[in-house]
Amino acid sequence: MSFGALNYVANPGKDIAAMFDAMTAAGNAIYSRVSEGFLFATDRPAGSFWLKGIGSYASYDGNTGPSDYVHGTIDSNAGKTGYANDTYGIVAGFDRKVSEQFLAGAYVGCLSNRIRTDDRLSENEGTLPFGGAYGALRFGTVYLAADLMFGSMDADTSRFEQTGYATGAYKTSIYGASIEAGTILGAWDKGAIKPAVALHYTSLRYRNQDETGPGSVLIDGFDIEYLESLVSLQVTQEITLPWKKPGVIDGRIGWRGSLKDSPIKTTGRFLGGAPDENFAIAVDQYNRNGLLIGLGLRFGLTEKSDFSLGYDFELGSEFNRHTLEAAVRFIW
Repeated sequence: MSFGALNYVANPGKDIAAMFDAMTAAGNAIYSRVSEGFLFATDRPAGSFWLKGIGSYASYDGNTGPSDYVHGTIDSNAGKTGYANDTYGIVAGFDRKVSEQFLAGAYVGCLSNRIRTDDRLSENEGTLPFGGAYGALRFGTVYLAADLMFGSMDADTSRFEQTGYATGAYKTSIYGASIEAGTILGAWDKGAIKPAVALHYTSLRYRNQDETGPGSVLIDGFDIEYLESLVSLQVTQEITLPWKKPGVIDGRIGWRGSLKDSPIKTTGRFLGGAPDENFAIAVDQYNRNGLLIGLGLRFGLTEKSDFSLGYDFELGSEFNRHTLEAAVRFIW
């Protein structure tokens, strides 16, 4: 039995990049919560419960085609699949001010993740439940914040082949840890500026991939570790809103850069092929380095609740991403 070229959209690199993006969106929601509710808080409640909705859209450029991938070793420099990624969901958390200097909290959430390749040959959908814990220490104008996160996703896949659709599934588990250090400087009346440096570590496992249908390919599991930095500058200003109530606006600019993103190779085989007909697959890697620009607004709803709205835009050499967050916090 002979087999033709491997369909280039079967490469799992886009799925890995989309998972990293989903967890990045979740992590940003946590750190914005720390800034809003502790570092830049206009009040210092003993405890709070919060709900945050997240919606994110990302588009990654591709420069590959079917001729780039042939049966045999797949060159990682041949190109990448262009795709769009939609992520949306909700995060719920609780935190408590243990002392004037220490905040501790925990959260759970669930995100829906959908990937569509530029040529519409492939569409993958998955649900990502996740949870974690976070904390922040503040000593005068200096602070240190950290979080631990874990999650897993079951995804369904559909890929067009010449004689029909290959459908399948895979599972991923993801673990992450982040730390951020910065200082809060009072620069003007009712305003402040916060420079910060953060490190984000993520470990992902890709497992249990399976397919049926024409052109089905089985891809062996693999692990990926990713480390990135984020250098940012945030400015906050208290204002009076048009309806004569106090509010706070935020602006943020930063640069996200990769520190560790080693090439990953795995093996695959066509369904029904001989056991010795394995071929190597270089997992596509996407450059996530880019500029981050963010805006935010928050204001009180009642004496014991407030509302916040935030928008982030990220732009890199291979991608752009838009993220919108809306949150309600209840305090006591």
